[in-house]
Amino acid sequence: MVFYAKEGSDMIERVEVQHQSLGNTKISSNSIHNAKRDLTDRRKDQPKGKRIGIPEILHQILGYPDVEHSYNWISVDTGSFESRGRTKIKLDKRGNVSKQTETDDVTDAVTTVTESYSCREAKLPERSFTKTQKLLLQTSEAQCENQDKISMFGVRPVELMEIIASVKQYFEWFTFGVKAMNAQDITDGLNEDVTRCMWIDGIGRRVWLRKSARKDFRKHLDSLNYKNMKSHSVILRYALLEMIDRGSKELTDFFIYDDKGVDYPIAVFSKVTPEQNMKFIIHVLLVLGRFETELDIKSAGTLQQSFAYCGLIRKESLTNKSLMKEDLNKLMGRVIDEVLPYQPITEKRIDNFIVKGYSLLESVLYHSSIPLHDYPPCLATELEFEKEVEFRMRWESITRDQLRSIRSSMSHIAGLPPDDDVLAATKARPVKWDIKNAVKRCEHQSELSFTEQQFALALMVRTIDRYKECYHQSITKGVLNNGAPGAGNKSGNLYRLAQLVVDSLSYRRNLWQKHVLLSVDMIIFDEVGQLSSQEFSLLVLILRQIRQNDMPFGGVLIIGSFDHMQINSIDGLPFLLSSHLLTDYTIVKLEHSVRAAGDRKLMRLQQITRTSAIALRNDTADVTNPNLHGSIYKEWQQLFRVIIRVVPTFDFIDPNWVQIYHKKALAHTALQNWVDYMERRLKELRKPFHISNSHDMMKFVSTSKDPTVANDNKTVVSMLDRNNS
Repeated sequence: MVFYAKEGSDMIERVEVQHQSLGNTKISSNSIHNAKRDLTDRRKDQPKGKRIGIPEILHQILGYPDVEHSYNWISVDTGSFESRGRTKIKLDKRGNVSKQTETDDVTDAVTTVTESYSCREAKLPERSFTKTQKLLLQTSEAQCENQDKISMFGVRPVELMEIIASVKQYFEWFTFGVKAMNAQDITDGLNEDVTRCMWIDGIGRRVWLRKSARKDFRKHLDSLNYKNMKSHSVILRYALLEMIDRGSKELTDFFIYDDKGVDYPIAVFSKVTPEQNMKFIIHVLLVLGRFETELDIKSAGTLQQSFAYCGLIRKESLTNKSLMKEDLNKLMGRVIDEVLPYQPITEKRIDNFIVKGYSLLESVLYHSSIPLHDYPPCLATELEFEKEVEFRMRWESITRDQLRSIRSSMSHIAGLPPDDDVLAATKARPVKWDIKNAVKRCEHQSELSFTEQQFALALMVRTIDRYKECYHQSITKGVLNNGAPGAGNKSGNLYRLAQLVVDSLSYRRNLWQKHVLLSVDMIIFDEVGQLSSQEFSLLVLILRQIRQNDMPFGGVLIIGSFDHMQINSIDGLPFLLSSHLLTDYTIVKLEHSVRAAGDRKLMRLQQITRTSAIALRNDTADVTNPNLHGSIYKEWQQLFRVIIRVVPTFDFIDPNWVQIYHKKALAHTALQNWVDYMERRLKELRKPFHISNSHDMMKFVSTSKDPTVANDNKTVVSMLDRNNS
């Protein structure tokens, strides 16, 4: 026991800590006797512990760190973009989540378009931020987001974009202003002369080079291949070399931050091991790669092309296996030298880390596939399905309902297998039905459109067959069909939200829904592109936690369809920028419309309207004069005159035609005109009819109040908005 005197008091208090011998656990007569003695001890119900001294008591009470060091650390989260913490949540006095307002003083906060972006666009259009940088800087007005480190790197100053392309170098060698500059200061700081231009990032903060990092930065400047750089980057590189070598005071005061001799910080990245396949791939790309923004990595295409874009392998290696072998060995050497030392891993696990890391990178670079280390998910669903008889019977009922719906929508397809055969089918004994030969070409469908559909159909069949095989050693990628309408393609905190869903599924009333998620093999997701990348990641987290499986979507096979030209989600990044598409899916592009197959002119008009904005901007007869339109515009103009009929007023429109309006007043007028037309028509035909007047009613959700007449009362609208916030 120990004694200590309480400060400011004459009384000496005693702190008594019970003693318990600590030693190796063993089965012997001595240990048995000690256990019996403890049972009869009068102090058996009191807390047990060990004798400790005053320094250790203070260490525990005051929360001193276990290890004292003089290093400065910067933590960088390298998880997927959607799952990284970004939104700052504020609570009101009652503990309810309150909306962020423009007056709230939040460090690193950005508005819909930052002042830094607007000022640079106006003053230095030749050195403006890229489109992907603008996408990172956008957010909704209803929330205020704190940018994570990887995103902050993506919106670094344009002047440093080519000079610093490594996340580690950026956060170790450079420091940033605490607050964002106002519009006037940003405008004054920007200069056409790159050697007199302040380094201002997309948030509006000033950026300086740390004085302690000059030597390492000097070596880095020497190693740069400036031949492929833009002119302003080359000029800045020479100016910085001269500044460091000759000590130009003017440039030093302008670009250098005096850190008073303190060593620059060490960037420490997330703990990720090769067992976490997809996370490890993204981790390697972000830590070792050289890139402009994270979104550019996802836009590269395949995984191999993403590694080539980041400079981790040569582009020639994509078609040359011998070069790929050399690049793979070099990349693995960098992983051992630059990634492994920062992982909190024991010496016994290092060998396993290296072997699995090499196997994963080899599978990705050679075969564009992810190796499978866990047991196949198709076996897990079989075991879960056999648990409860009640659940099996409910599954059979749902399957019958789905079969009835499928038959009604596929009545034109001959040779559908009987329902009993489908219900009795298993993974080991599937129904024998050649779906490719069963699906015939439509009457007006073009040959190219039918070929596209057959290819997509064959790919989905191969994917499903591969999934149900239990012996393959790599993860089965999902399939997403991307096409225009009628192209035949119909087939706060994310962790906290996922945990809330998982907790709700633990209630007894929700056990059936939980069983469905545990036993389902495949989800067919129509119009999956309407989800944001964050919502798509939320689905991944929920399935992983429910199924206790770290594979993509917890091992569930996802087959979906979407159209990237349709309206995207209101909040969040577009679906195509999801990190999971790069590693977990094969995307099939369908270009030829089935619905418009009988009208080639209409089909061509649809294709032009879906042409990328970049191609349309480049469609000019004279590069020096963008107003001289090119062939695409002229073709569109001609097709528009032939296909589209323009009328002077709405009176020329047949009331029986489908009409779409952008204003409610026009829609109400058109509806009333249709009613009047039908009334006149029925009178002319002398047919009896009855007019029933309907009323638009509304009521609050989850209330027992009677419905009231719907109106545009601002008080009601504001009350609804307040209840939904």
